Amino acid sequence: MTYKVTCRTCSFAYVGESKRNWKLQGAEHKPGTNRNINSTIKQHAEIGHNIHPSYAEILETGVSSKNKRLFLESLHSFLNKNTINERAPFPRVYASLVAPQGATNNNVNATF
Repeated sequence: MTYKVTCRTCSFAYVGESKRNWKLQGAEHKPGTNRNINSTIKQHAEIGHNIHPSYAEILETGVSSKNKRLFLESLHSFLNKNTINERAPFPRVYASLVAPQGATNNNVNATF
């Protein structure tokens, strides 16, 4: 599964992936719990912003391959410029295929 959690205070969004279901994955990001203290979502909530796993949008499901999930995570992060993706940057070779209308190679933010 690939998911996005958006802050209701600012434009911040977190895109992540997991082989687990959202109930288990979302619990790790829930503010006020001791699970996964390094959660970017929890850290963002701790600065007083309105972000919570219950605001999650499930973007992709049914993908068992870790590499495919990582690709989808980087793709969704690339498509939404306000996201944080702590793993793999979107491969530049695919950028022109998914770049927004009117984007040029100079303003497409992807890596090799």
